[in-house]
Amino acid sequence: MSQVQQIETIVSHRIRALYLISPKLAIYLLGYIFNLILYTQSLAHAGSCFFEETSIPKMPFRQVQIEIFNQKIASLPDSQDAVFVGDSLVQFWPHDLMEKSVHSSRVFNFGIGLDRTENVLWRLHAPQLTKLRPKKVVILIGANNLRTENSACAIASGIEAVVERIGEVWPEASRILIQVLPQGERFLYRDEDRQQTNMIVKRHLQGATDVKILNVDNEITCNFASSCENYQQDRIHLNQTGYEILSKLVANIIRPTSR
Repeated sequence: MSQVQQIETIVSHRIRALYLISPKLAIYLLGYIFNLILYTQSLAHAGSCFFEETSIPKMPFRQVQIEIFNQKIASLPDSQDAVFVGDSLVQFWPHDLMEKSVHSSRVFNFGIGLDRTENVLWRLHAPQLTKLRPKKVVILIGANNLRTENSACAIASGIEAVVERIGEVWPEASRILIQVLPQGERFLYRDEDRQQTNMIVKRHLQGATDVKILNVDNEITCNFASSCENYQQDRIHLNQTGYEILSKLVANIIRPTSR
């Protein structure tokens, strides 16, 4: 018998004994214990969602990430019309397609492979970034958090923190958040958590000023067809065709096509 089970047995016996003496007091005490359990669970839930490292700036865990970051900071232009922020899905986004998606050639790629939400938050505290002054910021992050033990609500909290931080760094920019893409064999890797993450983020940011949320699940996975050829073999990263589709969807949400 575990320690928790032993405690439950002791409490159960004490409540029963108390009930024989004073039923009202026993019922009151039982209700108090029940509410205390609910309160404890709510604190634990809040901790896992809002106080994990996903929403706290953290230096990347690999030197290569820091080196790429330093290179990008050293090569910052004075200003750009658009900035793309995220992990390797952003880093490997073909530059010509980025330009087409935001209808401008003045685009800065601020994507770094292996980054999680907390690493992006750390990068977004670099004071040099304010000089970019973009009009649009495209965000795609969360894929690497999905590959950890982070819960759906924790990943969502990290994504929301990134969106909020971008609003602080570049207050005049409109933000386009691409929701976490499906990944894995048959696009089922932690898909329930992924969908829950996207749902939480959408609910929390739906009324945010200058934030557009873009879900590309069906288009990027060919309606979740196992034979879809928009991904590379790892079923995480996109290939040229996948980026072409993603770029068109971003372009449409920035400048909707007339019908």
